[in-house]
Amino acid sequence: MTKSAFSVLLVGSLASVVPAASETALPLPSTQSQQAGVQQTASIAGIVVKLGSNEAVPEAGVELRRAGSGPAKAYTVRATSVGKFAFKDIPPGEYRLAAARAGFVRSEYGQRGPNGRGLPITLSAGQDMKDVRIALAQTGTISGHIYDRKGAPIANVQVLALKYVYRGSSRALLAVKAATTNDLGEYRLFGLPPAQYAISAMPLRGAIRDMVTEIMSDGY
Repeated sequence: MTKSAFSVLLVGSLASVVPAASETALPLPSTQSQQAGVQQTASIAGIVVKLGSNEAVPEAGVELRRAGSGPAKAYTVRATSVGKFAFKDIPPGEYRLAAARAGFVRSEYGQRGPNGRGLPITLSAGQDMKDVRIALAQTGTISGHIYDRKGAPIANVQVLALKYVYRGSSRALLAVKAATTNDLGEYRLFGLPPAQYAISAMPLRGAIRDMVTEIMSDGY
């Protein structure tokens, strides 16, 4: 019984010693090789301001959307009370950056004019892009009254804000906003991008002889 116990103990001792004698230490993977399989991301930060000034636009919605031929993906954040925003852990690639808020015209980074197109942003691996500015133009409002020839207010008159657009070589009027007068003959066209507008008014019954057109400058 004692011999058997000694034999087991001895074999166990050999088993722990013999492999150690032939064991070869393998090098641990370096930090660089560990990071090689992980894609580095990028970040971008900036501020939303009013067009033509440094005044911040608080709590605007900001969108970063993937451009180019890759899969479409959008990231959204809300700017702070002082207009600042930040996107982190963004995969490298080409993007378009835009901001919007009630009372302002949606605008892209690098956009020139209310009808223009912004500039794409290319983010590389590990890049930390800062101090990006998105300028938003405030919208305008046109309001007034509609009266008949005797000076009485007219209700249920359709009022349109139209602006000139080019279709090929010809110029045409395009309806941008519509409103209907109330019982006091009042109308209000709001949320208009800066532009020159023509205002048309016509009773909903569609009498052409009652149609009135007035030219408004600058849309305000």
